Amino acid sequence: MADVIHIRRGVAPESNLIVQKPLEMRWIDWESGSPIQVSRRESERFERERERSLREDGSIPPGIPNHYSLKNGPEITLWALYCRRNDPDAMREVYYLAGLMECMTHVPHPVLRTVMVRGFYRTLQELQERLGVFWRGRIHHFLFPTAAEHGTSGDFVRSLQSAETLRDLFVAIREETEDQFLVLGSEYVFYLPRITHCCGPGCC
Repeated sequence: MADVIHIRRGVAPESNLIVQKPLEMRWIDWESGSPIQVSRRESERFERERERSLREDGSIPPGIPNHYSLKNGPEITLWALYCRRNDPDAMREVYYLAGLMECMTHVPHPVLRTVMVRGFYRTLQELQERLGVFWRGRIHHFLFPTAAEHGTSGDFVRSLQSAETLRDLFVAIREETEDQFLVLGSEYVFYLPRITHCCGPGCC
C-alpha cells in the first residue's frame, strides 16, 4: 500500500475529497474492491489518522475504517450518484428510482398485486430510460444500508403500507427516499475505489 501514494515528508497530503454535498464522497487509497459506506464519525477518525500517517512518512494507514461494503446492487446506485455528483436534483431522482426498484422487488404491497402494477412498472421504466441507470447482475438491494437508529429496510417497507392507490405509493416512496437521502448526507461518507467506471449517459 505504501507504493500507491508517494509523498515527501512534511508536505500536505493530497485531498481524497471528491465532493462534499449533498453526499460526501471520497477516494479510497487502493484501486480495487467495492465502494464502502462509513459513518461520519468513523470517517472523521480515519481521515485524521490518514493525514497524520501521510504527513509523517508518506504511508497510508493500515486497514480500512469500519464500514458497510456496497455490492450486489447498492454499488451501482452509488456509481450512478457519483456520475451526477454536480447535479443534486438528478442525484435525488436516481435515489428515487432506487426506491422504486426496492419497492418492486422487496415490498409485498397490495397495489402491486393489481392491474396498477402496470402503471408502476411503466413509470419505473420511463425513469430508468431518462436517467440511463440500470442494475444488472446479482442484485440484492438498491438502497443503501443504514444503522438501526437511522432506519432499516423494514422501516422502508412499513412506511409504504398505508398507501391505498398507485399515486399514494409513488408519493410514499418519494418521501421515504428523500428522507433517507438527507440522512445519508448528514450521517455517512462514501468511499470509492480509484477506478474508471462508466454508468451510462451523463457519466463523469
